Amino acid sequence: MASDPTAPAGEADRAIDSVSALGEDSRRRMFAFIRRTGRAVTRDEAAGVGISRKLAAFHLDKLVDAGLLRTRYASPGGIRQVGRKPKVYEPTDARITVSIPERRRGLLADLLLEAVLTEGADESAVQAAVRSAEHRGRQLGEATREAARPGRLGPNGTDHIAAVHDDAVHDAAMHDVAMHENVDHDDVDHDDAMAQGR
Repeated sequence: MASDPTAPAGEADRAIDSVSALGEDSRRRMFAFIRRTGRAVTRDEAAGVGISRKLAAFHLDKLVDAGLLRTRYASPGGIRQVGRKPKVYEPTDARITVSIPERRRGLLADLLLEAVLTEGADESAVQAAVRSAEHRGRQLGEATREAARPGRLGPNGTDHIAAVHDDAVHDAAMHDVAMHENVDHDDVDHDDAMAQGR
């Protein structure tokens, strides 16, 4: 179950719910246990990950709501028992994939180089990188605004597209900057000097 930007809103919401449901540690361990078991399990078996039966029931129901598990009534292991068959849980066929915006290494390198070359005395390397990313986002947004034909989408339509583009570029750049926050500033200076042949 992948989060696809072209998918209908309901389907995308279900994909997000599925991933969110696995954010809780006990729930994630139970889900992994049930998948490994390869058969339907009872609440008692699922509680074997180290939680109470009542808490296991709560988390199992959350996994069912998220579309990751399904329930039925059956004798565990096919053993016939007297009385009502217990509720058992088994994985659905849902596939979960998580994707993040594609890393644009060239853009990241340009932003970091611009940050190093323009860093002010009163700002840190990270602040300079954020400033560079915001500046680049504005530039690309303005270019998008200029390229759009005025009035094509009605009043303010092109402004909205450009604003969305600004935000998307900024967010993607900030993701890369955040991933590289621990870059040694001296190493960046050294790389810059090498690039300029010094």
